[in-house]
Amino acid sequence: MSKYILVDFENVHESNYKDLLSKDIRLKVFLGESQNKIPTELVLGIQDAAGLGRLIQISGNGKNALDFHIAYELGRIFSNDKNAECIIVSKDTGYDPLIENIRKEFGKKSCSRVESIEKIGSPKKVATKAKTPEKKTEPKPQTTPEATTKVDMILSIENIIKWLKKSSNNRPSSVDTFIKSVQNLAKPKGCIKKKQVEALLKNLESQKMLVISDTGKISYKL
Repeated sequence: MSKYILVDFENVHESNYKDLLSKDIRLKVFLGESQNKIPTELVLGIQDAAGLGRLIQISGNGKNALDFHIAYELGRIFSNDKNAECIIVSKDTGYDPLIENIRKEFGKKSCSRVESIEKIGSPKKVATKAKTPEKKTEPKPQTTPEATTKVDMILSIENIIKWLKKSSNNRPSSVDTFIKSVQNLAKPKGCIKKKQVEALLKNLESQKMLVISDTGKISYKL
């Protein structure tokens, strides 16, 4: 399907149509008989269009002479290509009844009118999915032999008892705070696992050094 852009240059004086042209788009710029001054940008754009664009200067100075030329061109286009799509660039609403009749016969997309080249836009680009930013993950703590040895030392019953006695006025009062407090004794963070501290608590409770209530509260027997 070919697309045709028909410009009423008596009504709209825009000249930058070069970027709209492609192998499927044809540009026809209609000039009034007395329009002798043509923007250089428009002329050069037509020249660079490799046959895709034409300047058409009408003959006659009647009130609607240029409108009739465009209407004739529309009829010629649709007689040769019933699947064509035509866009009229003009602020003149007088084209609208003609456009409505063309649409009834050839479909809603067959003909339309815009007041500016900006309403046409550039050929659509294929949309690409935006890449989802990768989630940053915190590096896992290294389990080197040195780190393992340090953790084992912290979790030894002897050292834990020393730590609890040293902080007798500020001991963890619940299982959750006990686990967090013990985990904070080692660096880097995460070296001591929750399961390790839970095992330590069971050991301390079995040795009757503390009592854990049903609600998770801790009473010390040191």
